[in-house]
Amino acid sequence: MAMFVVWYFFFVKEDITNGQARYVSDPLITASSTSSEITQEEIAAIQTGAEEYRKNVLTLTPENSVNDLYISDTPESTPEMLHDYGVEIVASLAPFTNPARTNDVENMTIALSSSSTKAVTKAIAELTASAKAYTTAYNSLMNIAVPVEVQTIHLDLVNSINAIAELTANMSQAPTNPVKAAASGATYATESTRMNSAIHELNTFFDTRGITFTQEEKGKITLYEAQ
Repeated sequence: MAMFVVWYFFFVKEDITNGQARYVSDPLITASSTSSEITQEEIAAIQTGAEEYRKNVLTLTPENSVNDLYISDTPESTPEMLHDYGVEIVASLAPFTNPARTNDVENMTIALSSSSTKAVTKAIAELTASAKAYTTAYNSLMNIAVPVEVQTIHLDLVNSINAIAELTANMSQAPTNPVKAAASGATYATESTRMNSAIHELNTFFDTRGITFTQEEKGKITLYEAQ
């Protein structure tokens, strides 16, 4: 049976302290298979199947509310408090700063379509590791004292990262449950955009408040991810 995936890839680079986000999207339809005969009808069928699964079957852990966050009890944060919060954000997101970081969607595509057992095993291992990294980041962010001024932004950040952790774990099931993996991948792209939007909002907030970071403090972060 032919295996294939239809996808959109988005390359996102985000600096956490420069107040600017850059999103470059490049629609790409990829049909990969051990068979050379893949019809447009087959491509449409998996698109429909994944979309139906996403709408009617795919469920994620309920999102947190502001009440679930560790909100600072200081009504107005000092510049020092905001600075320290930014440094903690950077530390929590450190696993995602490596420019050599693998692409979760590409790994899912390999797991779905490659005829190489070695390549599939490697892709699944990398997806599993990525899911664990997102879970670790989520747990760290949930334990940060959040300035009241950014509680809504922080909530978006933690909820999107928690969703990505679950979705990436689903994507690692591509060889055994391709429709679930593809459906999760579609939602993954949405949640990744939400995560990067939250980071962009934090950038803007720090810039507006005049909060700066030194290289020694690792106060600047670039997320490398292709979605």
